[in-house]
Amino acid sequence: MKKILGMMLSLALVAVPLKSVAEPILQRIERTGTIRAGAWKDAKPFGYVNEKGEWVGYSIDIMRVIQSQVETALDKPIKLELVEVDTQNFLDHVRDRKVDISCGPTSFTWNRERYIDFSISYFVTGTQVLVKKGVTIDSVEELKTKRIGLEANTTNEAVLKTLAPDLQVIVVNSRSDGFAKLQQGVIDGYAGDGILLEALKPRFRTSKCSIKKYIVLKSPKIIPGQEYFSFH
Repeated sequence: MKKILGMMLSLALVAVPLKSVAEPILQRIERTGTIRAGAWKDAKPFGYVNEKGEWVGYSIDIMRVIQSQVETALDKPIKLELVEVDTQNFLDHVRDRKVDISCGPTSFTWNRERYIDFSISYFVTGTQVLVKKGVTIDSVEELKTKRIGLEANTTNEAVLKTLAPDLQVIVVNSRSDGFAKLQQGVIDGYAGDGILLEALKPRFRTSKCSIKKYIVLKSPKIIPGQEYFSFH
């Protein structure tokens, strides 16, 4: 049964390696009757809060499927406890066992896999830049002349700094903060995963913003000098 559960929990999530904990995750879930799952609230379409205040998204759906399958395998009710995480803390939450699994817009890197386990990938994207209409970024040299907002300690940051080490980086706290700074003219572009940037546009239909593709990496291409894949 534990082998079956292990297969279920590898569907689309980041999990603490079983060898690193005193009590295996699946045993803890069976004992407590709860799966603690890290999820995003601002990462549409993966995890976000809708107009009704409900936590929804593709990743949320995946975790609810896992919950249902674990209930069937254990023949007992299992509660899914969603714990809010973000780009800056989700890895620590998994590593420090504050959550059992995390499912969201998570990039695989070899360095991260040193202390957490990744599932197979379930979506493909690449680093892109959201800009105001009329702004063009058609080359690395042109990129260097722009003020680019991005979240720190992300694979997006690693990608752009590899391409343009002298890039003018302005750190933003979140996607909403990045968009606000773009509107205010503090930055010329906001860099992030293309899927997440596309999801921002419907929220700001009156802003006249567009998605500007700068570079899209495709598996299994790796940017020289960086342990980065464009699939998650």
